[in-house]
Amino acid sequence: MFLKIEGDLAAHDYLYFFNANCRFKQSVGPEFLPEKKEQLLVVRHPGHIDRPVNQMPYERNPRSRASIPWGVGEFYVCGGVNGGTSETFLKFANHAREAIDADFRDGIVAEWHDESHINRYIIDNPFTVRPASYCYPQNWTLNEDVIIEVRDKKVHGGRDPLRSIGTKLQQEDLVTVAIYGGLGNQMFQYAAGRALALRTGCRLQLDTRHYDTNQAFRYGLGDFNIQAIIGTSRTLPPTKQRRWKYLAWRHFSSRHRLLRERGLGFHPSVANAHGSLYLKGYWQSEKYFQDASDIIRKELSITKAANGENAEWSDQIRQSDSIAVHVRRGDYVSNPKCNAFHGTCDPSYYSGAVQQIRDATGRDHTAYVFSDDVQWARENIQLPCKARFVDHNDMISAHEDLRLMSMCDHQVASNSTFSWWAAWMNPNPKKMVIVPLKWFADSTADDRDIIPSNWLRYSATARERYAKSA
Repeated sequence: MFLKIEGDLAAHDYLYFFNANCRFKQSVGPEFLPEKKEQLLVVRHPGHIDRPVNQMPYERNPRSRASIPWGVGEFYVCGGVNGGTSETFLKFANHAREAIDADFRDGIVAEWHDESHINRYIIDNPFTVRPASYCYPQNWTLNEDVIIEVRDKKVHGGRDPLRSIGTKLQQEDLVTVAIYGGLGNQMFQYAAGRALALRTGCRLQLDTRHYDTNQAFRYGLGDFNIQAIIGTSRTLPPTKQRRWKYLAWRHFSSRHRLLRERGLGFHPSVANAHGSLYLKGYWQSEKYFQDASDIIRKELSITKAANGENAEWSDQIRQSDSIAVHVRRGDYVSNPKCNAFHGTCDPSYYSGAVQQIRDATGRDHTAYVFSDDVQWARENIQLPCKARFVDHNDMISAHEDLRLMSMCDHQVASNSTFSWWAAWMNPNPKKMVIVPLKWFADSTADDRDIIPSNWLRYSATARERYAKSA
């Protein structure tokens, strides 16, 4: 809000922010100016004056830009009163906006929002601290004068609506979905949760805590136009680490009723559920969100336009008859459990599937090959057309590969949710999507609900024709 009028604010010598429920009880004079012009003036939080540093409610999630390590810090300051010279105040405002936006892209909201970021900021930047007299809660008894009183939000009708989400006071139902795994899995989880939220008239909340401890994948939905709030420990159900609270939630709470996926097929009872729900599963079927497909396509579009190499590749794809070929390796190869369940596609699948598209279209395409192991693909994949290998994106920019793949005219998908989404997001009404004859290596796994009805299973006859021609 401040930065929308940054030019106007910069014309002033000093800028101060006060919560709307502040009321001046005494005159405030030059003592409330920062001691040096480069210092941000902050006020000690009245609820944490005498606490030792390791009991301060600092943000502790190391993924957050507001995180403060244990043992670091001296004061805990409030978010409701701060200021300084216009240059210093706007410097902090810009820093906070960048940090909060970056956190949100990584699926994090600091526990105490802007207040958490202020406390991190004064660890790294000059500040002047003033006593809780300048942020004195109404009807509290502190051993300090009341200079600026903070009126009780509850008394004035404000606190309960603002702070009730996730508490026993909460009246609003939320659809919460656990987000974990790679980007393709995250997109299925978001789509299923979002569609259910739309059907029930609820807001969608994402539980991204999996990424606090699991480094194999990263949260990637922040690069898309998603419509969801990011949960914190105050709005989410307890984790298994808090054993007794977790058991109480599972067995006695009506908030966040758990719906755990049972098996790989589509479950209508989940799609039609109501109330305050917590979804945990992979939900790998278009049937969970088919009724909201237009909204899901819009919200799973990438927020920023392509630039640099990605823009160059985009231009090349648009100017050619193109097939996206996705080669999934990674943990499908390195992890024995994943390999036994998923398996990998044989090189002959890719050549035969490309030939299947060429036979159907009668056109000579350029194949754009994407992979999490491009070197292996170069050495092992032989295609019956011109092939270009796209190798400049990494895990952080994986969404760019997904966008490039979806721009191709047709898709040859591996048995991967990532290539599934590239094919599904492809807007070409005449696209051909070829998928493996068997999605899972495990013969007991059911893939009937994963593949949309207008996609094509791989035909081995195309492989045979290619082998003869080669």
